[in-house]
Amino acid sequence: MPAGPDHERWQPLPGRWLNVDGRVGLAVLLGEGQMILCDRAVRRGGAASICFEDVYFPWSDQPRSCPSGEVAQETIVALLARTGPDATARYAATHLVTVEEHSADRLALRVVAPDGQAFLVTANFGLGRVGMRTFRETPPAR
Repeated sequence: MPAGPDHERWQPLPGRWLNVDGRVGLAVLLGEGQMILCDRAVRRGGAASICFEDVYFPWSDQPRSCPSGEVAQETIVALLARTGPDATARYAATHLVTVEEHSADRLALRVVAPDGQAFLVTANFGLGRVGMRTFRETPPAR
């Protein structure tokens, strides 16, 4: 599609990460699909925005319906500040999410930060209280 004053340019991105100006990294940790960059001809939010580009993951141009109670999409994307392209690529390749617990009502994921510190991210999708095993893990010795 041509880029011009009234057009957008959609560009599929290879791989599961991208880096902006050697300063901000984006790494897909969980999820399937294509990452797409949309380069807009005008600012998306008008004069109040500096946003000309959007990143979509996962991308699909096909509508789909999801019944009530069904998970629409399982995706985790890490935003890495003050990170260059080499570090972003390394993080995307080596830091995956570990599913600690997964059921219809609850989800617990362990995510490891670039400094090695592990975090437990939990979600309760049910209507009542649920108990979850939580833990604190120390970073590996360097």
